[in-house]
Formats: sequence, C-alpha cells, structure tokens
Amino acid sequence: MSTIGKLSEEQKEALKNRDLRLLELEDEETHEKFVLLPRSDFQSLFDEKLLSELKVAFEQADKGELETWNGDEFLNRMHTESKNDPCGNS
Repeated sequence: MSTIGKLSEEQKEALKNRDLRLLELEDEETHEKFVLLPRSDFQSLFDEKLLSELKVAFEQADKGELETWNGDEFLNRMHTESKNDPCGNS
C-alpha cells in the first residue's frame, strides 16, 4: 500500500459528515470508483474476510472434502483480493 499525499479539505469534511465508515470517490475522467476508509477499518475488513475463508477451509477439512491446502497460495490470494476489493465484496 502506498501513501499519495494529504486529504483535501473537501475529503476531510466528507469524512467527518459520513454516516458509514467509508467514503466512495469517483474519478471524473474514467468514472472508476474508489473507497476511502480509515486504515483500522480496512484491517478489520481484511481480517473478517481472512477468517471467513479459513472457516470454510477448516469445515471442508473436517468433512474430508479438502484434498490439499497450500497456505502460501491462500495468503497470496487473500492479499490479491484485498488489493482488488478491500471491502470484501468479491
């Protein structure tokens, strides 16, 4: 993750007045949407996603439905998903 600078006054005001813990931003040229949220909220979302994925894997293993599990592959997938969709909406 990289830091690109400071929040604008407009962004600071929007963050103060938001109902939710995240703020959606849109690029005026590409219309691509981005989410701005506090780092602690991002970490919580990532942790929740990680735990839900692990729970499924453990349940499959308990039923004998999981043939092999590669921990490094799993962590790489979780890292990639968090970069592509930090809110866990995949």
